[in-house]
Amino acid sequence: MPSYTEMATKAMMKNSNFGRGASRQSIAKYITETSGKCSNAALRRVLSAGVASGLFTNGASKQRFVASKAAKDKLKPKKKKAKAKK
Repeated sequence: MPSYTEMATKAMMKNSNFGRGASRQSIAKYITETSGKCSNAALRRVLSAGVASGLFTNGASKQRFVASKAAKDKLKPKKKKAKAKK
């Protein structure tokens, strides 16, 4: 199961609502749909820690969130290094 940070970032990317950001309620709904359950305490903790660390920023209000470029880059799969031939 992916972490709440990953799921919240995906929800923000999917539900941006014309640049205003995704609401906390829509993020919780997305997490519930994808994983089957959503802990409100864990979601609050992830959102507040994400804003404090700079992964997320507040949108049009305090209950809307936007994922930063750093958060989106964490979701991209890492490229494998090619082995050098001898």
